Amino acid sequence: MIRSSDRYIFAIWWRYFWLCLSLALGILLLEDMYNHLHGLLQKDATLLQIGYYYLLVCPQLSPLVIPIAFFLSLLLALGELRQHNEITALQVSGISLGKITRSLACVSILLSLLLTYFQCHLIPYTQEIFREYQRHLAASTGYDPTEKILHHVGWNDTKQHRLWYMRELEPLQGIATAVNLHEKDSDGHELRRISASKAIFHEATKCWTFYQGRIVTFDPQSYYPLSNVVFDRYDMEDSWSSPELFTLYHKKPEELTFKELRMILYREQEISKKENSWLPSGDKSKPQRILYWSRIFSPWSCWIIFIIALPCAAIGSRAHSMASISKATGFLFAFYLLSHCCRALGLHGALSPLLAAMCPYLLLLFCVIPSYRRYI
Repeated sequence: MIRSSDRYIFAIWWRYFWLCLSLALGILLLEDMYNHLHGLLQKDATLLQIGYYYLLVCPQLSPLVIPIAFFLSLLLALGELRQHNEITALQVSGISLGKITRSLACVSILLSLLLTYFQCHLIPYTQEIFREYQRHLAASTGYDPTEKILHHVGWNDTKQHRLWYMRELEPLQGIATAVNLHEKDSDGHELRRISASKAIFHEATKCWTFYQGRIVTFDPQSYYPLSNVVFDRYDMEDSWSSPELFTLYHKKPEELTFKELRMILYREQEISKKENSWLPSGDKSKPQRILYWSRIFSPWSCWIIFIIALPCAAIGSRAHSMASISKATGFLFAFYLLSHCCRALGLHGALSPLLAAMCPYLLLLFCVIPSYRRYI
């Protein structure tokens, strides 16, 4: 049963939450406007186009904005309750701190579930619409904030033992220039080399077409060149190596969506050929695997933030109000510091990707829980 005190505490938090959410979202939108708004205005984009552009930007900022707003609103709400000695009065009447703040605990869990949905479904869907709208905006106004051509693209296809290099690649058109393809055996010795001035990928047939180049074949025993054939056009079926895959590997791991991370790891799983293991054990995809598990655990940062901010309410003295806020902020800073350290250890192989993503949460809980257990 919901008590009147739960509704009262929730109302106080709700007022601060929307204020902090608007403030944090506004700051991040101002940063994006500083980078892109001038270019949109120069190309005579309408107010409706600009408004829709930033409407699509807002959901992508939610994983960063919501935890920050929740942390600040908790500190402000609990600080107001402590300033008016309302928490002390409730505790004197026999209500524990856990029961006093249980409405906020439920909010932290609901926000974590909401962020999980955003991370797995809404944000990837919104980013696809956002990129499509950017292309539409570029066609109508001439302003394109994205990079349409990738330079110096290389990829080592360990599944098919192929090494790709392209001087330029247009992912949307599937057109590459100055292409070199090295086909190797299982020991890494080159068996065939295809060099072409241009190559086009046909999505319907999953086929690469090379133009104006040559094919050099090597002896599998001595690895010396056997033949050198010049061609005007050469077709090669390849359902594995596509411009989309080259684009994903060309991006930084932080720029990948959750859906794109799953796509890379699924392809890496096919390479590893481990039927009972969803994730590969190779070093190449280690940053993507760490980021994948971090994206799974990151929505639960709202619950972690509640655990951090709760000790602020346990300090009843007004003289120590800033000390309690500083303590909570210090724990939050330690959490992000631990995240970076564990990620570095994961990249160097000291921790598994799953453990590297989970350790900051476990270590912080181990440090924070003893500080407020006696107040509940």
